[in-house]
Amino acid sequence: MEECFERSCGYRRHGSTRQGSKTVKCLTLDLKGLLEDKAKRTNTTLHFPKHSKSQFLMANDVDMETQAFAKMKRLKLLQLDYVKLKGDFKDFPKRLRWLRWHGFCMQSFPVDFDINELVVLDMRNSKLKQVWKDTECLPNLKILNLNHSHSLLKTPSFSGLPSLEKLMLKDCINLVEVDQSIGELKMLTFLNLKDCTTLRKLPRTIGSLISLAELILSGCSRLDDVPRELHNMKSLKVLNLDETSICQTRLGLHWLLPKRSKELGFSWASLPCSLVKLSLESCKLSDDVMPNDLYNLASLKSLNLSRNPIHCLPESIKKITKLDELLLTSCTELQIIPKLPVLPNVFEFLTISPFKGYWAILPCFFSSTRCVIFGCEKLTEVEDLFKLGPIENFEEEEIRRLFNLDSISRNRLKLYSYLADSIMLATPQVLQECGITSTLVVGSEVPIVFKHRTNEHRISFSLPTPSHPDEKIHRFSLCIVFSLASDQILEFLPSVHIFNETKRIMQRYRSSFIGIPETNDNTMLWLIHWPVTDCEFEGGDLVSYMIVPVHLSIRKFDVTYESQHKVRYKYGFSHVSTGNEVTTRNMMMDLTKDLPSLESYGNVKVQLCNFIEESKVVASPQVLYDYGIITTFDPFPFDYIGHYHGHQAGKTEVSIC
Repeated sequence: MEECFERSCGYRRHGSTRQGSKTVKCLTLDLKGLLEDKAKRTNTTLHFPKHSKSQFLMANDVDMETQAFAKMKRLKLLQLDYVKLKGDFKDFPKRLRWLRWHGFCMQSFPVDFDINELVVLDMRNSKLKQVWKDTECLPNLKILNLNHSHSLLKTPSFSGLPSLEKLMLKDCINLVEVDQSIGELKMLTFLNLKDCTTLRKLPRTIGSLISLAELILSGCSRLDDVPRELHNMKSLKVLNLDETSICQTRLGLHWLLPKRSKELGFSWASLPCSLVKLSLESCKLSDDVMPNDLYNLASLKSLNLSRNPIHCLPESIKKITKLDELLLTSCTELQIIPKLPVLPNVFEFLTISPFKGYWAILPCFFSSTRCVIFGCEKLTEVEDLFKLGPIENFEEEEIRRLFNLDSISRNRLKLYSYLADSIMLATPQVLQECGITSTLVVGSEVPIVFKHRTNEHRISFSLPTPSHPDEKIHRFSLCIVFSLASDQILEFLPSVHIFNETKRIMQRYRSSFIGIPETNDNTMLWLIHWPVTDCEFEGGDLVSYMIVPVHLSIRKFDVTYESQHKVRYKYGFSHVSTGNEVTTRNMMMDLTKDLPSLESYGNVKVQLCNFIEESKVVASPQVLYDYGIITTFDPFPFDYIGHYHGHQAGKTEVSIC
């Protein structure tokens, strides 16, 4: 073993003495690595339990003398992983800039070890109980890593570390106190206290860390109090409070409460407005301790509320306009998500050919990389995205009239949510998502007569020429009776395509839920009501409908369409311009769009003459239904034959007689 060390560190024997090379600037000694190399050569299996004390026992087999380093005056970078040194350190190299000593076996740093010029000190997996006995002056130290030092009880004094930028204390499981002097670290940007399971509180001076950008407190399971002074940290960008106890007691909430209220809801006004990423996973957040307002988190981009027993999110989440990542994994009680400030990837664009036309936009829902709701098995509504509810609670007559609610409500069905990756057992449901309404029912009986039917995955036909030029297709209804062809239904998102082959337009609907028949022989009925706009589908267009993928066994695939005759009122009038010029123009008014716009006139009034009662009335713009004729009375400064009756000063009055 000694030969291994000699080859690794480069020191030479001179009789009975050993002296290292005076030119060495960097030296690496890794006992663990040496033992592993030897084991490979001898086919011996070594087991190094992670962060285990057995690692230190191995290092005790060989001791090195500190005197071996005495001549290495130019040594700046030194690695001594799991190496045990004997002797004093008064002649040890004094120009060290970087020292890594994993598995350091002493309880405190040697007093006579001159590390005044150190920039990086890495003491992971050490046996340190206190880093150094007195205040150590290390003016150049920027990084101090004490991770996995299980014996450490208290942090060192930081008074002599003015340049410290990163402090790592991860998994110091017996750490009970962070020294008050931490507030003096004006250059500190990163502080990691993850999994310090014994730590109960932080010093109030932590609020003085004016440069701190990232604070990690996750896994500090006994931490139930965070100083109110946290809001003074204007540079703080990342705050991780996963698996802490701050939300379980009122003691822990005092820093979040500007004042006590009768309600348990609290304000997060004390959080620094500079936060970009906030994580509160597994904090046992419930509805009564969820924040009522988030107005001060305007800079927040990422929010993690995973694994909390919340039922809904606060409406104020809409005010976080920069939010582009929302993590809600395994919020098993979550039912409703309000409208999000940013709905990532809600729509999907489809490009299918360079032919003339435009490409449809249809719901595809948010990407799992931006808004994660896996395991939210009770989630039934995301505002402006989808809403799932029992068919008996659905008010639309077009759905309710299709089924005998008393009979189908007894048939419970399995619904799989692709968004939440979970299965729920429920009565027949109605799903509304981005204007499309669909219904899932156990059975195979098609409730209405459809114009076209197949038992394949695809059906095509030409739309008939309408009897009236203003008659337009406004909705398709699709009925799909299917059973399982394989278990892959849970692996691929089913979608329905409508392809106008004449206009080269494709629309695709990806449902976020799908019914799961009990067995491969059982069937499920999927009814879809799909609205379309006027110009997308017209008489004579060849239209194809297709279900993808093919892991569904299609028993029936029915399609029908509905058209509506939009009333258009054509009339001519003379337009009075600012001069004496009088011109005539025709105006086509679509009453379904233009009539509601009459409300936009605000305080504008018109004068109406009633010939039957021989009376006059001044009112807002009106609509008259008379023998099937629809007339609008609005404030144009002329009558139906072009005579001017109004004025533009103040309100406009129009006499129609």
